Amino acid sequence: MPTFWRNRETGEEVEQKPNDGQDWDPVEYSQAELDAIDKQVAAADVGHAANVAARGDQPLRPTYQSIVDSAGNLREQYKLGAGPDFAKEVEEKLKGINLNTEALEALRKRGLSTEESPWLTQMLGLQKTEEATQRDLAERLGARQAADAYSQLAMRGGVSGGERERGALESGRNTILDLQDVARGGEKARFSLRGDEEKTKLGILSSLPGMELAALEPEMRKAEGWGKARASDIERGTMANQWNIGKAIEDIRGKSAFDLGNYTEQMKAWAAERQAKAQEASGK
Repeated sequence: MPTFWRNRETGEEVEQKPNDGQDWDPVEYSQAELDAIDKQVAAADVGHAANVAARGDQPLRPTYQSIVDSAGNLREQYKLGAGPDFAKEVEEKLKGINLNTEALEALRKRGLSTEESPWLTQMLGLQKTEEATQRDLAERLGARQAADAYSQLAMRGGVSGGERERGALESGRNTILDLQDVARGGEKARFSLRGDEEKTKLGILSSLPGMELAALEPEMRKAEGWGKARASDIERGTMANQWNIGKAIEDIRGKSAFDLGNYTEQMKAWAAERQAKAQEASGK
């Protein structure tokens, strides 16, 4: 039966009596009591490494400083941001760049209009005035020619009734012919002016597609500029996300390696302690 020694003052029990000048009394335990003590010692060995560190018998291993949260996401202060929103900045700047399409709308309205343009109205008024002037000149010329004919007849001995009648008919016929020429010329001029008006409208309509495309080009460039800025934002955002995910994975791997190192060190300490106890027990 193993013999233990108990200190009279402190109650401490040891297997070998110390030579420290204190009073120790022999104490004998049964094998069952010794087995119970061994179980208590084995249970205490579970937290031995922490207890040893707390007593300061070995250097403390630093704790792992993780940069991820409990969910495995990179903490905000360690995240790489995507940077400014270039697409939004471009959009704000482009809002003030607008094409004035009033002239284009006026041309479209003019080309599709079925009414006389101010130009045609003015030109028709001018043609009407010129035609009235030509009619007046034709009538005056006819009257002058009749007067000249009567004067010539009078100089040759007088004008009979028949001659006067024939002269009036001739003068009137010539005047009518001249007036008809003036009327035909006026109608022709009006047709020509209206033809010019239609040509102008057709020219406007044929030019509209090209002008509309030219007007759309600034808008297309605005859209292209915004698209490039948006693509840049997406690319930078993707790169930032990849970097953040990579850092989170790297941290998780680092924590796993750290924990494994802790476990290895604790196992080494535990094994060394058990070996020391075994050597101590075998030397008694």
